[in-house]
Amino acid sequence: GVDLNHEDLTGKSSGDLFDQNYGAYDHGTHVAGIAAAIHNNIGKIKGVDANAQIISKRIFEAGGNLGDPNIANKIISAVDDGANILNNSWGSNQYSITVRLAFSYAFKLNIVTVAIMHNWYQILNNPVVYPAAFGQGIIAVGATTNRDEWSPFSGARDYIDIVAPGGESLNTTFDPVGPEDIYSSIPGDNYSHKSGTSMAAPQVSGIASLLMGYAQENLGISLFNDDIEQIIK
Repeated sequence: GVDLNHEDLTGKSSGDLFDQNYGAYDHGTHVAGIAAAIHNNIGKIKGVDANAQIISKRIFEAGGNLGDPNIANKIISAVDDGANILNNSWGSNQYSITVRLAFSYAFKLNIVTVAIMHNWYQILNNPVVYPAAFGQGIIAVGATTNRDEWSPFSGARDYIDIVAPGGESLNTTFDPVGPEDIYSSIPGDNYSHKSGTSMAAPQVSGIASLLMGYAQENLGISLFNDDIEQIIK
């Protein structure tokens, strides 16, 4: 969920509220700020596409099982609510045909889907991660450091499409985040550094939003989701 009242997101956010009793409850707010924080509050952060609107969906309310129909329902509801781009800063090493069909539904409606490679390269020996590994219609995003090097936690399989800055720590007690990681909004009008492919994906989603908006407003054309993926790559 997202803090819909955050100073960098207010007036542009709708959907599911963040829940401080829910696992990494500030995650969605941090991701949303990277993609779409406003640009006119000097000294704060700037999102990739300041004009983008955010529709927040809290997908793991039932425990994080990819087979949970709630996840597919949230994906479909995001599309039906008018989302043009689905940023998925989440992933699972489970395959679900129900979730795959939900993303196919989005693809057929010309929705751009961005998904993380996840942060399990070292922890789980670089597993296959969904939705990034679903293939067609998914832009799979890995992470790099501020030196333009591979982030050592980032998934690196052959289905990866692109990388973006995601920091280099693992958000653990032994490897705390620092200024080399990604700075963005967290609940309560606060800001924090975080790292992960979850921070890389919304940069790609923001670029996709800029491309889509530019084509419509300046060229009078609508780019297909495949066009946007190929331009970014």
